[in-house]
Amino acid sequence: LSSYQRAQASSHLPPYNQVLATQGQRGLLRTYRNEQLGIASPQIQMQQPQVQTAAAPVPAPAPAPAPQPQQTVTARADNAELPNFTFGQVDRSANDHCNEISVLTAANGGLTTAGRVTDSEFAMNEQFCLARTHAMAESARIEATIPNMTSDQIEKQCKGLTQAVAPQLANLGTDRPERVVAATAKFLRSSGKPMDQLASGGKVCLGVGYRIDDPQMALGSAVLLTAAGDLGYGEIVGHHLREGFGVAQADPQLAGDWIRMAVNAVQNGGNVVLGQTPDRLAVLNEAMNGGGGTGGLPTFPSASGD
Repeated sequence: LSSYQRAQASSHLPPYNQVLATQGQRGLLRTYRNEQLGIASPQIQMQQPQVQTAAAPVPAPAPAPAPQPQQTVTARADNAELPNFTFGQVDRSANDHCNEISVLTAANGGLTTAGRVTDSEFAMNEQFCLARTHAMAESARIEATIPNMTSDQIEKQCKGLTQAVAPQLANLGTDRPERVVAATAKFLRSSGKPMDQLASGGKVCLGVGYRIDDPQMALGSAVLLTAAGDLGYGEIVGHHLREGFGVAQADPQLAGDWIRMAVNAVQNGGNVVLGQTPDRLAVLNEAMNGGGGTGGLPTFPSASGD
């Protein structure tokens, strides 16, 4: 009866409710009896409730990249133009020119000599650079005799000469050499200064012009010296016109006229200036005539017996 009463009272409690569910009332009563008698009952496996495992979340698909805006290519405007700039005129450098000629002359084994002129233009360039060297040496000799004046003061005086002679150079690119020389000589006489003093100043400033690489100063000095009576300095004027040193535009034809005037004057007894030796004059003449020497028909020896 005690087991029955316990079954009624505790059948709904674990683990007895499990015994009741699996073995019924008899099994439950046996379990109570065994407990009273001290007999161990077999372990009742408690049925564990099954836990529903949550499914792993499926990753959301990556959002599609936003569409890039289409770049619009701007069509070339019909009125597009190439850039148009105004560049200032840059004077050619006689110093740079002669440095290049010096390198080429050394590579050729020396100066071009008379009878061996194959490149008239190059031979003329060599003669110009020789004349320039003589002008600088002569200027340095005279400058050393000028008392109480620094190089800067002498340079300032020479810039004044350049400005004073500039109007005489206005027609240098259009007038014949004789007209330019006559007009400049008239200007010099009207200055009231002794001609030999003007000539000495011209020689100094010719070399200074090359030393400081001022082509207008050198050109103005050469025109002054030519007009002062030493026509041999016309060679310098010719070289400047030929290469475009200190002038707006090169003029090979007028350049040739000035150089011929200078060469003829020296060959006819005029003062020798700028190292114008007979060899130099011969090279100048040959270069002006195109070089190559005098042509002739070939002559071959005949074989004996023909």
